Amino acid sequence: LVAIGASTGGPAALNTILSTLPADFPTPVVLVQHITPGFTNGLATWLQSSCRLPVRLVQPNERLRPGVVFIAPDDYHLTVENGGWLGLAQSAPVNHVRPSVNVLFHSVGQIYGATAVGILLTGMGEDGASGLRTIRQHGGVTIGQDEATSVVYGMPKAAADLDACSTILPLKQIAAYLLRVVMRSRDLG
Repeated sequence: LVAIGASTGGPAALNTILSTLPADFPTPVVLVQHITPGFTNGLATWLQSSCRLPVRLVQPNERLRPGVVFIAPDDYHLTVENGGWLGLAQSAPVNHVRPSVNVLFHSVGQIYGATAVGILLTGMGEDGASGLRTIRQHGGVTIGQDEATSVVYGMPKAAADLDACSTILPLKQIAAYLLRVVMRSRDLG
């Protein structure tokens, strides 16, 4: 499972990564993008225009599917559950946001552990940092976007400060690294 979190500057960063993934990418992608309510559907449509994978907002009672990009809808925390289910909750905001990257990443670390890849991209604040650390502590690969290519180096810096990143990369290198990790895991599995 690949989990991505982003905030300020995130749509362009997400597009850079997702547009590079091949149509036969074998792994589900779940993501949280902090965005003004009402714009998430437009984000999904825009990403779909340059992405070879299907991009969709998560619906209630939905299961993960390989090669599909699932985006947290407005005002819902997104989690992954046992058995490959996606969860949506309107519980209290975390780090002042809903959806929260931390909520998603904590669930990914706990459920998918060493079979997870967490990516924390540009953004203000520290949402996602402790969740990325959870993924790393459970044996997953964790990637932080570097300062030079981040529009705002808040979230990835907070993760780096927690030693939550197994690697820190410039934006344009993240997709190639992700492909190597996922394909190596598939070949070993």
